[in-house]
Amino acid sequence: MKSSSNKNQSTNQKEDNKKDLLNIVKSFVDYFEAIDKAQGTKVHGQEGEA
Repeated sequence: MKSSSNKNQSTNQKEDNKKDLLNIVKSFVDYFEAIDKAQGTKVHGQEGEA
């Protein structure tokens, strides 16, 4: 009984780690997209001035 429950715990932990990684990647993507948008507006503004 103990060995089977330990196996279940380890697999659940792996799934949780995968979810955490996915969330981290998603947050990074959102972060970089926000930077791209901010830089894009700056570049367009400079083009308009020049």
